[in-house]
Amino acid sequence: MRINGYWSQAGWPAIYALVECSFPYVRGYVEFALDTGSPFSILSQADAQKLSVNYNKLSRAPKPLIIATFADPPYVLKNVSITPYKSHHQESLSEVFVIPPEKELKKSIPMPSILGRDFLNRFHVILKKGQGEIILTDELVL
Repeated sequence: MRINGYWSQAGWPAIYALVECSFPYVRGYVEFALDTGSPFSILSQADAQKLSVNYNKLSRAPKPLIIATFADPPYVLKNVSITPYKSHHQESLSEVFVIPPEKELKKSIPMPSILGRDFLNRFHVILKKGQGEIILTDELVL
């Protein structure tokens, strides 16, 4: 199985994927930055708004995430399915953190949604910027 990614306009490795959750109902496509430095996956404030996430139906994480863009505990979206665009392969995450709507700092480049190691550790991640390639695969890589 191979998932092809791309280099985003901001310069980070990315994939475009369908995000689905049954409660609260969430369904839509999001561009995710692939972040091997993050232990968890995060839905940005902008993408949560685009997907009409109902914050009132989400619980809060017990403590803040250690990320410079906000200090309050994020919300938690549970049992989330991620299906990369043009792929039949679906991965499930027990939780995806959601940035609180009122807490994201204004920056010249807004924080993207992130697929962290909770997702990426399931694959071999191949990044070849010179060739413009990004591949996530479960195949043997030498």
